[in-house]
Amino acid sequence: MVSEERKTIFKKGSESKYLSVCKNQVWPSLKSHGPEVICMMRGLIGLRPITLAQITSYNDIHSWDGGQGLCPSLREQTRYAPENMGASKELWDREMSYRSRRVELTKTTKVNLMASLDIDH
Repeated sequence: MVSEERKTIFKKGSESKYLSVCKNQVWPSLKSHGPEVICMMRGLIGLRPITLAQITSYNDIHSWDGGQGLCPSLREQTRYAPENMGASKELWDREMSYRSRRVELTKTTKVNLMASLDIDH
């Protein structure tokens, strides 16, 4: 199992809109490709209150790598990805509008990738 920690600093006053975009558009799209969002947390100590941390679980590094076209910033997406990544024009346009809306609501996003350890208790 591979886990992704995604820290997003959202623009002041946009938290509820950002969460709505995640819940109604981004997460269902992610889930349809295999990953599962485990949780989302708000900063309490050590993270500012406008920082959200999302933990997403992937089966392996290959499934994580395959899902990266779903999450990067709009600028990264259009710079590095093929024009429509093989998707229909309708699907591509819908997905790009989701990403565009999420990018509008955020200041920065940072991603850390982690692998689980087998430990004896």
